[in-house]
Amino acid sequence: MTGSSSPARHRGLCGFHRYISAGVSALFTAGLIVSVLPGDSQADPLTEPQKRGKRIYATGQGTDAIIARLSGPGIDAAGKAFPCIQCHKEGGEGAREGGVLAPDITPGSLTLAQAGIRLSGREHPPYDDTALARAIREGVDPAENALHPAMPRYTLAEGDLGDLLAYLKVLGSEPVPGVDGTRVRIGILKPVSGPLAPAGQAVATLLAGYFEEQNALGGLYGRDVQLVALEFDPAAKPQEMVEAVRRHLAEDPVFCFVGNLGVPDEHPVARFFAAEGIPVFAPLTIHAQSSFASDSSTFFIHSSLYDQARVLVDFFSASAKDEPGRKKIALVHAEDIYGKGAAAGVREQSPLHGLTLAADFKYPPNGFDADNAAKKLKAQKAEAVFFFGAGADMRSFVEAADAQGWKVPVFGLAELAGGSLLSLSSDAAGRVILASPLHVPDPGSPVTKIFYRLLEKYSIPTRYSSFLSSSFAGIRLLEEGMKRAGRGMTRARLVQEVGGLWQFETGMTPNLSYNENRRTGLTGASLLGIDSEKKQYHPVEEWREPLALTERK
Repeated sequence: MTGSSSPARHRGLCGFHRYISAGVSALFTAGLIVSVLPGDSQADPLTEPQKRGKRIYATGQGTDAIIARLSGPGIDAAGKAFPCIQCHKEGGEGAREGGVLAPDITPGSLTLAQAGIRLSGREHPPYDDTALARAIREGVDPAENALHPAMPRYTLAEGDLGDLLAYLKVLGSEPVPGVDGTRVRIGILKPVSGPLAPAGQAVATLLAGYFEEQNALGGLYGRDVQLVALEFDPAAKPQEMVEAVRRHLAEDPVFCFVGNLGVPDEHPVARFFAAEGIPVFAPLTIHAQSSFASDSSTFFIHSSLYDQARVLVDFFSASAKDEPGRKKIALVHAEDIYGKGAAAGVREQSPLHGLTLAADFKYPPNGFDADNAAKKLKAQKAEAVFFFGAGADMRSFVEAADAQGWKVPVFGLAELAGGSLLSLSSDAAGRVILASPLHVPDPGSPVTKIFYRLLEKYSIPTRYSSFLSSSFAGIRLLEEGMKRAGRGMTRARLVQEVGGLWQFETGMTPNLSYNENRRTGLTGASLLGIDSEKKQYHPVEEWREPLALTERK
């Protein structure tokens, strides 16, 4: 991103999404070769039974079904509705909520021999494994006193019980992966070959340079922040990539990842990170589905394709407000995750403006018949077309409609269109509007000045500006989360802190907002037109937030 120069800021974006929209990119079928910056190894702190026990503690889900019985009302529920962590907290320290004390269940507290009445209001010997198993299953303490009715009584298999007991022995004292007394290790996935390899190197150089400067100023709570580069080979298979990542993290863990490039959120590696609860910040891909559909530990920066499509619908409605009869629209989309995600945004946003979906044309990727599509939609007398497919498909549709004398406005997404539309004739190009998740940063912002200074200091190519600015916003977000999590940071605490940020200023993007369910920081988009003479995009509207789905007219 280069200040107010919108053409420069879109070159990296368009190149990236031309690569994505192919759908069969080798990048999505990648394996790893691991290249790590020098550093001591840190073994995985938990055994396999303890890992399974931690999952039960945190999610209420085990290898077999777990049932939680509420003794007061006599109600049975799935264990996932009442995980231990909900009341006893991440470190087992407990809390008082609604007048009910959830006690400290860390090993030191449970095994402490104490004369007289405890904080729980009961007198009893210390817990051992047998007593703890009875407390979990039957709701009694070592002296046969009934526990508070708010404490569920759990029905769980012997194996799951053993795993939970194994984890409770280290609860509150387990080492945090990638964190020790002197450093925090942050990972980045980057391609070692293929068209995105230079961009991946540029992002890694930027992040490493930023960390280097922060470490010179004292680091984070006295710890250095170290970047760990996991380089993957785009020619290998996805499962090979998963296994390589798994092996590496077992031998040499990292705390979280930031700026991963070439690994979309449906990739097996992304699913592995989600299953393991490994936080990921600013993955350099665009989420296709709603802002509320991401896993809880992955934080996207830019608006989803779904939300960008909603912005396009709002823009069309606003542009047609003086033409009350202009209400019929058509939808064309590839039957892949990107086309479906954007199409859902149009379907849900259209009723807010009283728009009628006259046609919904789906096509298989790599199987688009532009002439047939244009003929069918023209017959439906649609007054605008929303097209979500590969850039070459969109260009062929616009040209086919033009050849049939159908001068219809066409709306699409810059991420999917790439540079394919820049070759359109001036007449056809004038009817195309694209949504882009990128926003020109404030050149006067102190953060923006740091960004540009780092690019110059480390000779980082500015042609990858979209990736660089996004990853820089991500590292700002991560840094804020780690500061808020404190010196005793854990992955769960980091996710909790970032998940509560609202209107956080990155200096590179509009302010980011997250909540318990929302894991995409932005929902808006800028609108772009095409300058066919200069072969570049130009801004039509700098930024627009979508009309909330509850704001029906």
